[in-house]
Amino acid sequence: MKRIVLRILALMLVWAIIPSTRAQESKTLDDFKREAVAEVDKSQKPIQEMVDSIFSFAELGFQEYETSKINSTS
Repeated sequence: MKRIVLRILALMLVWAIIPSTRAQESKTLDDFKREAVAEVDKSQKPIQEMVDSIFSFAELGFQEYETSKINSTS
């Protein structure tokens, strides 16, 4: 009797999981690529401002005080 109940519970669990995996499978690789590009594009302006400010400081190697200030506040 316990085996039957355990099998039924296992089938119910599998049946509950299947619809959620089907929803994830509906996304294609192109969908994921579009999402990734959108996230990168969202951050484009702040990243470009940080890069411009870092390259505007002509600091010697290992003495990058201004650069470290910008990186620690970002």
